[in-house]
Amino acid sequence: MKELPENTAKSRQRGIQERKDEQSTIDKANIDRRNKVAISKIETKYSNETKSTDEPISKPSNKSATKRKRQTLNSRLQSSNNQKKDS
Repeated sequence: MKELPENTAKSRQRGIQERKDEQSTIDKANIDRRNKVAISKIETKYSNETKSTDEPISKPSNKSATKRKRQTLNSRLQSSNNQKKDS
């Protein structure tokens, strides 16, 4: 007599699961590869942008921007105090 295969539904499900597992590892590897390429592109783009801008130029602009904000705040406080005195 022929041997009957074990439950065909179970063996089919096991085969499907094995293929899914193989495909998921392949997909993960592809995603990792794409991420590495994208990160390297971003890093090279960022390094090129930082080389083109000089740091001394950006530092004074930041100092003057903070001073302007303080002066604006002081002027607002002074104007509100003047309005309170008038009323």
